Amino acid sequence: MAVTNKNISEYDKRREIATKAFEGGFVIFSQASQKWYTPREFLDSNEQVIYTKAGVSDVPNVNFYYPAYAIQKRIEKLQNEEKDFKDFIDRVNIAFEMVPRKKTKKEEQITKRKDEIVFKAKYKGKSSTFSISYVEGQCGSWVLYIDKYYYGSFIIYQGDWDFRPQHDNYFTPEQKEILLNKLRKFRPVKESE
Repeated sequence: MAVTNKNISEYDKRREIATKAFEGGFVIFSQASQKWYTPREFLDSNEQVIYTKAGVSDVPNVNFYYPAYAIQKRIEKLQNEEKDFKDFIDRVNIAFEMVPRKKTKKEEQITKRKDEIVFKAKYKGKSSTFSISYVEGQCGSWVLYIDKYYYGSFIIYQGDWDFRPQHDNYFTPEQKEILLNKLRKFRPVKESE
């Protein structure tokens, strides 16, 4: 039952398509908007159904697909978009040289302050510079930088130092304890704190 009468409303055209899709257990893909619809969504949409003469029958500008196929196509599209996004981030990092740089002489002098611990250690298989330093005006908190990148903060919690990494997967419990012991040795918690 192809719609060939131009007097039939757009809603009626969408209803015919949506009914066929519903009865067949299909979802609808609009070639014009490149959107996926359930039958109900298609009926309620503002999509314009245009029929094209193909041989002896009229063919609408939509396609019917099984839902599993539609889901797989959406997953593939998301994966491609994620890959494109990661590639873009890499290109931005390269274009603006967002790579670690050496400290200036002034930064080296700051490193020698008495309120900072600087040491070398292996992190994720490479030699890295660790810096634990006091942050003025931050309620007595200390922060951890590894190769100039922020990794977390130290606070006094229930009478002892506690480490709060930026992400839970950055450090094992043993690594956290090593960092805490470095700070405890350098700056023991006083009774008044």
